[in-house]
Amino acid sequence: MRIKQVNLLPGDGFKGSILGRLRYFGRHNRRMAGLLGASISVLLLSVIIPAFIAGGYRYRTAVLKE
Repeated sequence: MRIKQVNLLPGDGFKGSILGRLRYFGRHNRRMAGLLGASISVLLLSVIIPAFIAGGYRYRTAVLKE
């Protein structure tokens, strides 16, 4: 039994200059880049918003104790 070689990335994207490569993969993976950006922003917001809430609560309790 022979093993077939499978290319996951198209070979055309690796030809040319670095800017050409970035433009090629950016054009063909725009949806994936959008999903990645959205997931990173959701992750950051899910960390930042609770941190601000906890900081505000800690500040209010410190002010009330005085």
